[in-house]
Amino acid sequence: RFGDNPTPATAATAGAPPPAAAAALADVMVGYLASYENVGRARIECESGCECEPVEVDALWDKRSSQTAFVTLRATQRAECRVRVVTLPPPESSGPGRDVSVKFKVSALVVNTAPREWINGAMLGDILHWNELAD
Repeated sequence: RFGDNPTPATAATAGAPPPAAAAALADVMVGYLASYENVGRARIECESGCECEPVEVDALWDKRSSQTAFVTLRATQRAECRVRVVTLPPPESSGPGRDVSVKFKVSALVVNTAPREWINGAMLGDILHWNELAD
């Protein structure tokens, strides 16, 4: 789980450990700028060479800071895998702090082909945002 804000992408990482057949999957972790202003939303998806469930990410959050946040996609392991990031228009119900920005800055891309590690029912990769989980 990556916290409630900025990413609604918990479906990509939630649930019980995957079955043994999932060993042919890789974690594709995309780092992006999360901030309280001047950032927008994006859809991250596997474009070619591999398959994954697309996720939508909202980089706007309430914290008065700007820092790197991560979202994880589970992709089929292949020799080549192209991941695409598509900026999305602002939601119709724009509130305070939400402008018409479509800025979405990718700051990291990490691929982990090793099996996931589980600690007390939580994925090790999910602990990347342990500060947010404690808030």
